[in-house]
This record gives sequence, structure tokens and C-alpha cells, in this order.
Amino acid sequence: MGLAYDLVRYHRIGSPTDRERVEGDRPLECALCHADRSVQSLVTTMERWWKKSYNRAALHELYGPDLSVNTIEATLRRGKPHEKAAAIGVIKEQNVAAQAPLVVEELDNDYPLVRFFAKSALERLLGPAPAIDWHAPGPVLVEQGRRWLEQPR
Repeated sequence: MGLAYDLVRYHRIGSPTDRERVEGDRPLECALCHADRSVQSLVTTMERWWKKSYNRAALHELYGPDLSVNTIEATLRRGKPHEKAAAIGVIKEQNVAAQAPLVVEELDNDYPLVRFFAKSALERLLGPAPAIDWHAPGPVLVEQGRRWLEQPR
């Protein structure tokens, strides 16, 4: 995560197919480019391509009971703050406007960096912000964000 509220590339060396990463981190790294895919779809493809298998119970712990859910959406719903920020960054990069309602909810996140990622993504997805008091309490920001979603584009 970069200070400009965008995803940045880094110099971590490793395989996105490592069991520890797949079964312990959200979102699946493949979802950073394939934001439209479900957890099941990505994992099944990884297993087929790299002749590996992943623990479905561990994946259920991360993503919930239904692995057919969109990986980025599940990360927004269930992720840790840094995972949510990464998911929001993907939504912004790929201009996934359908996820804007979930991003709005993150305007009430306890972590300022997540809130700022959400604001930046929403400005990309929805256009310039209407008169929003960015210093308002989280629940007020969410309500203002919901009204922003309702504005015609």
C-alpha cells in the first residue's frame, strides 16, 4: 500500500502459490489481477496448474462458508485492515464500480489508512465527491457516501 492511496509493487520474493500465503492471507494474490474471480475459481485453477492442493477449511476461515464468493468482496467483508486496503486498491485500479457500496462502508473503518484508501477509490469510481465533511465521524461519512452513490452519473 502506498502513501498516495494506491497499490504499489514491492520486492517481496516468493510464490503466490505457497500454501502459507494461500491459506493465511487475503486476498489471494491472483485476485490482484483477476478481481472478478471467486475464491473457488482461483484456487481450483492454481491446484490444476501447479499440481497443489489447499486446505478448504483454512480457506473457509478466511473467506466464509461459500467459496464461490468473489475474492475481493470477501476480503472487504472479512479482512484485516491491511487486507481491506489492498482489496480497495484493486477495486480502484480495475475501476470495479459494482463494489463501490462495500467501499463506502469502509469510510467508518477504525484505521485512517483504510478510510483514505476508500475515499481515493470512491473518487475514482464515482467522480468528484459532493460536499462531504471528511472530518465527520465514521457513521456520518458512511451516510454521506451512500448519498454520493445515489447521485446520477
